[in-house]
Amino acid sequence: MLCGFRGKNMVVWNETKQQGIASIECGGGHRSFAYTYLRDKPDGFRFVFTKASQMHVFSQTGASQRTLKPGGHGREIKAASASGRYVATGAEDTAIRIWEYSSNNHTSNNSNPSNSTSPSRPLLEEQNFQCVAVLEKHATGIQTLRWCGDEYLFSSAGSEEFYVWRINRIESDVCPLGVVCEAVFPDRTEGGDLRIMDFDVEQHGPPDSSSSSRGSANASFRISMVLSNSTLQSYTYTRDAGFQLCGRRSYTGACLTQLRHLGAAAVLTAATDGHLAVFGSTASSLPSPTGQNGIKVEEGEHEEEDEEEEEKEEARDVVVTKLHQNTIKALDVRAVELDGDSAYLVVTGGDDNALGVMTVIRSSADTTAPGYEVKAKAIVRSAHAAAVTGVAILRLANDGRDAIVVSASSDQRVKTWRLTGWQQQTTTAGVKGSGGLGVALLDDRYSAVADSGDLEVLDGNRFVVVGVGMEVWRVP
Repeated sequence: MLCGFRGKNMVVWNETKQQGIASIECGGGHRSFAYTYLRDKPDGFRFVFTKASQMHVFSQTGASQRTLKPGGHGREIKAASASGRYVATGAEDTAIRIWEYSSNNHTSNNSNPSNSTSPSRPLLEEQNFQCVAVLEKHATGIQTLRWCGDEYLFSSAGSEEFYVWRINRIESDVCPLGVVCEAVFPDRTEGGDLRIMDFDVEQHGPPDSSSSSRGSANASFRISMVLSNSTLQSYTYTRDAGFQLCGRRSYTGACLTQLRHLGAAAVLTAATDGHLAVFGSTASSLPSPTGQNGIKVEEGEHEEEDEEEEEKEEARDVVVTKLHQNTIKALDVRAVELDGDSAYLVVTGGDDNALGVMTVIRSSADTTAPGYEVKAKAIVRSAHAAAVTGVAILRLANDGRDAIVVSASSDQRVKTWRLTGWQQQTTTAGVKGSGGLGVALLDDRYSAVADSGDLEVLDGNRFVVVGVGMEVWRVP
């Protein structure tokens, strides 16, 4: 509860609920006054003040208005990230809200009742989202949110805004979270008008193995981000040293839209030209915790011969494949193992209304410079009637032989898919089900969330769709 004077009124504000409790016309703050809370009444207080040589007493036991149903963001939600029972959302209203989610263990079926008994049908859960924190430091619309463990939340937006938030749990029913902005990204361009489209974060343990605290000042984070000018750059971050640039490189003229780390040596990116690219297949393109990497670091001047060699080396450590006709708007990756080799199952959603699937194999022959190869890919044309804005691998099924994938679109449909045959290491021409890789539609449901912006997995059975509102779905 906060109290203070605004103009001629004394205002009482509930910061947790982001709600005004009272506004009392008293003439302003240039007078004698006293204020006290009522212990048994959450919104109760007494206010004593002098005005025109008279003493006035104002007392209330509750707020003058009552919220029937609390709202959320003022604009459409563009990003979501989950960590345990907490879900962080970011919207075009520039605010980040952290919600505590609790399920009522009830479900409602908003489709054909005859299909309600199928174990693979997604069900709309009755949910309870309680907003426990509102972060309003950003000045532009939120692009991406990422939890890293339970104590750190990272956020990016337009104008090259990138913030590191430190989260602390508090033993309180009123305000269970304490949030502080620990760092602000300093390495902005001269214009500072680029948009950080996406990023990924990995935490490395403290150098001292005896230190097990995730919130240790020695904890190091590897952060890779893509900007709207088709630049890929990587940093290491610690609370004491801040951001340290490890390397920077460019893709093409196409804007990079998505990014995911592939282990410690490479990243996977998606772009507006429909291509997926793996950087760092023959040289560690992205930094290790020590900062040794193969990216062209912008320090000092190089001779023309050295620059040509670096360009050739960079070209050799990039694997590029085309999957969509245009912009890839959603991406999810799951690490798997195929015949002793490390592999990644990749699913994508595009502006061409298609759902893409790809298997990337990492060769274990050389662990210092691992190579990557696209072994299989397929695409489902017209998977939705509009752009696919969210896609995720919900879980592996059938003893790891199948994968359950969920997708959301601007057409207000939520679909569940089953991927089969993706373990077969056969390069395909990129058509649906070719080379043994098959995609089957399990269910198609209507979603009340308009203009969906993201889809986030809560656990192996539940996921949340965000846009103009939020919905939690459960796949039995």
